[in-house]
Amino acid sequence: MKPIMLFLIVLISFNFAQADIFNSEKVLPTSQAIVCRDLNHNILEAQLYDYYEAKVLRDININLGSSNVVFLEKALMAIERLKKYDHKRYVIYRSRINDFLSQTLFKENISIDSEEYSGDMIYPKGCKIENVLKIFKGDDLPGNKKYLINSDIWNAFDNNSKAGLIIHEAMLQRNIFTLNYKITKRMHARTFNSLIASDLIKKITQEEYTDFIGRI
Repeated sequence: MKPIMLFLIVLISFNFAQADIFNSEKVLPTSQAIVCRDLNHNILEAQLYDYYEAKVLRDININLGSSNVVFLEKALMAIERLKKYDHKRYVIYRSRINDFLSQTLFKENISIDSEEYSGDMIYPKGCKIENVLKIFKGDDLPGNKKYLINSDIWNAFDNNSKAGLIIHEAMLQRNIFTLNYKITKRMHARTFNSLIASDLIKKITQEEYTDFIGRI
């Protein structure tokens, strides 16, 4: 077995273990960030949890171009890597990414509460996990948005984390006509997100990709 395929199997097995702990088929309504604050509760640093977890637990380095590339371009850059493996999924995710900002309400000075997290989660000493995004119920009603984002955390994100949050939600978005292209657990979305946002995706074959996506 090729080292890259063994790595992908271990990666997915780790996330299935998390799924067993969490034991839920539903998509949780919130997305998380690592947030570090000073004694006055001002944000010093914030990072999307997907990419923190990828680096700390799997030693995956995110590569979405230089820091001055805008976040939407970074998100589309990551999705472009899917094109040769999974064109239909690429088209669906690209459309969702392009629609994301028009479906989102940004609010300052709010907290997005949730007692549930998607599996065992770790964070650096002195920081904590906070919810950065919430999926609205009733988003199909006129005038309602799909997402609520804590803009204080969003504004502390670098462009990689902003892009990653958009990709993460594109992977989970419900659509009755595209259910085969919706990942059902946030820990699986985090795994897939970090894969396509890194150079790791460029090293796998079509067969390895198909096997990987079948496992999540």
